[in-house]
Amino acid sequence: LASTDPDRLADLPNMARAYLALGRPDKALVLAEQAVDEAPGDAERCLVEAQAQLALGAYADAADSFSQVPRGSRSYPAARLGLTQALAASGLGTLAQEISAASPHAHGRGQLP
Repeated sequence: LASTDPDRLADLPNMARAYLALGRPDKALVLAEQAVDEAPGDAERCLVEAQAQLALGAYADAADSFSQVPRGSRSYPAARLGLTQALAASGLGTLAQEISAASPHAHGRGQLP
């Protein structure tokens, strides 16, 4: 990626979202992983990676990626919803319901539980 155009790197999350919208989560995941590798703590990039993993049925990976989205970021509400979806899909419906019912501010600062 060192020789990749910086404008393209900035656009990787949008390109990944476009592939998700087109029903190509496999291609979305490749781009999202590149985006996360380039900026590991970026909330938007973690979110799109998790959404692609969820769409591919990689529920444990998706739950892990959703949990990397920091509280307070504008991506946090979508990540919290995605986390509950990943947990429910992996057979952890009770935990998903508990997380869904909890207030987003009940856990303080940091990352998703």
